Amino acid sequence: SSEMTEERTLLKQAVDSLTGELQRSQGKCDMLQAQILQDEKERSVLCAKIEALNSLAGDLQLSQGKCENLQAQAVQVEKERSALCSKLEALDSLTGDLQRSKGKYEILEAQLSQVEKERNALSAKIEASEEEASINYEVDRQEDQKKMMEKIDKLSQSLRTSMDRSEELQKRAEELKTLQS
Repeated sequence: SSEMTEERTLLKQAVDSLTGELQRSQGKCDMLQAQILQDEKERSVLCAKIEALNSLAGDLQLSQGKCENLQAQAVQVEKERSALCSKLEALDSLTGDLQRSKGKYEILEAQLSQVEKERNALSAKIEASEEEASINYEVDRQEDQKKMMEKIDKLSQSLRTSMDRSEELQKRAEELKTLQS
């Protein structure tokens, strides 16, 4: 019976030892399960972050495409703006030419009016002198006056040519303005 007691003691010790081992294993198992749950949560969070990053990467590619399109449009707009500025400078230059031509045209018109008055006055003098002067004197004087009249006619023709040129410049400037708008 002392052997049995000793055996029981040994068995009890073995059971206690195994129970302790089982409890320690159970504790480790519980810790591992908690760690697995924590790892699973972290994996879910990481998956969500990866999906968000993939979505952002897609958005970034779309934005880059839009940005490239906008840059190309900006280059095109700059080219068009530069061309319009050149046209505007040309138009301003033509407008200046037109204004100078208008000034010259008005001066020429005034000169032409004065020349025509002088010519009319000379014509009246010629008529008066024809009656008063002798035939020889009349012939010499008429030749001088014819020369003067020819000079006046040439000057009138020159003035008319300049006026026609001014009108052409004005028409060209108005056509350019129409094209510009």
